[in-house]
Amino acid sequence: FNKPVSKEKFEEEKSKLGYDNYASKLKKKFLELIKTKAIHRGFPGFDNENVSGDHIFHSQNIGNGFLIFDSRELTYAFEVSKQQDSYDIEGCSQGELIYESFGNDFAYRSIGCITCEYLNDSYYCDYCFNSQNLFASIGLRHKQYCILNKQYSKQEYEELVPKIIEHMQKTPLHQDYAGQAGEWPASRSFSEGWGEFFDPRVSPFGYNETVAQEYFPLTKKQAQEQGFNWSDYEAPFPKVEKIIKADELDRDQKFLIPENNDILNYAIECEITHKPFRIIKQELDFYRKHNLPLPKRHPDQRHKDRLSLRNPRKLWNRTCNKCNIPIQTSYSPDRPETVYCERCYLEAVY
Repeated sequence: FNKPVSKEKFEEEKSKLGYDNYASKLKKKFLELIKTKAIHRGFPGFDNENVSGDHIFHSQNIGNGFLIFDSRELTYAFEVSKQQDSYDIEGCSQGELIYESFGNDFAYRSIGCITCEYLNDSYYCDYCFNSQNLFASIGLRHKQYCILNKQYSKQEYEELVPKIIEHMQKTPLHQDYAGQAGEWPASRSFSEGWGEFFDPRVSPFGYNETVAQEYFPLTKKQAQEQGFNWSDYEAPFPKVEKIIKADELDRDQKFLIPENNDILNYAIECEITHKPFRIIKQELDFYRKHNLPLPKRHPDQRHKDRLSLRNPRKLWNRTCNKCNIPIQTSYSPDRPETVYCERCYLEAVY
């Protein structure tokens, strides 16, 4: 905890790490140290020019970017590398002129495409590869001049696509959905179909079933007001014959003894959600090999715990805790951490 100790004291404390109760207390104390004592960099990143966001490296002219590498001229970009001249994208790499798309690599001049590679001059496509001049197609490879997966000649394609785009530009989205999915939410910022990503109501998933809920959490009411689906499904509670509560796991971890595999026949009740979960043999072997305690939390809860350590994909205006100059950072002003501007941070740690 940032305090020098003798070698004997160090070894003594380290020897206790195998005990679950001690490890839990140590982790809690360490996280508290991070919040109250550590100095945090207001903007993690380096070798940039004119950027805003979080974790940006070797890039220039980035607006609202998160986890960006070797890119330039991007706005609203997430998890991107070697990308340029694109807007509102996620998970794209080594492409150019991409708009409202995600999961596209080596793509050029496309709109509303999902998980495509080497796709050029195409619109509203999904899982299309090594292709070009596609419109509203899915699962195509080495194709050209297709609309709704139907093959056209170059002349036919170039005559039809402008007509489709013109119709999309003139037709409000709620008109296309009249009588099918209700009125278009007033809170949506657009009313025309062309250029926008797929209508969220065509998604087979509820907003709360996707990773969007992890990065941009919404209540059911908020999601539905923005036009997203919501799922009320809850998995049935599993029937378990032998269950042990998390706080009943022995302090000396007898279940880690090599000849004792009894835990494989039990379900452990999560200390947070109370949902039961199992330990499999390969997992038990891993804990034994590394002298780790058995988990007391359901895997879903452990995932939430890890995500909670990340800063949100959102920026706030606040001041440096040392020199008081204005900074933009993913640390909200009401958080307890000490946050420095780049100059003060470098002076403090180097």
